[in-house]
Amino acid sequence: MTNGLMFVCGAGGSIFVGVLTLYYELQENSYILPQRYKRPWYYVMRLFMAGLSGGLAMAFQATTPLGAVHIGIAAPLIVETLQRTIPHIPRM
Repeated sequence: MTNGLMFVCGAGGSIFVGVLTLYYELQENSYILPQRYKRPWYYVMRLFMAGLSGGLAMAFQATTPLGAVHIGIAAPLIVETLQRTIPHIPRM
């Protein structure tokens, strides 16, 4: 599998989670768009997370497109786990 395909599948997994979340939030709120979706900063962060998800799929060297999608879906949990395991270095 090429790096480009790994990246696209990983980013696609992240975008899939965003679209699914939007769908469920619209159903819960009588199809009224929640306020966070009206802010440009939300879309900047979603694009950043999609890029990060694609990068993680490449870093973990996913061997199949489905594996890369799974990494994209799990990217927020992977980042959170990495953040917790990196030791805290006190500022001087």
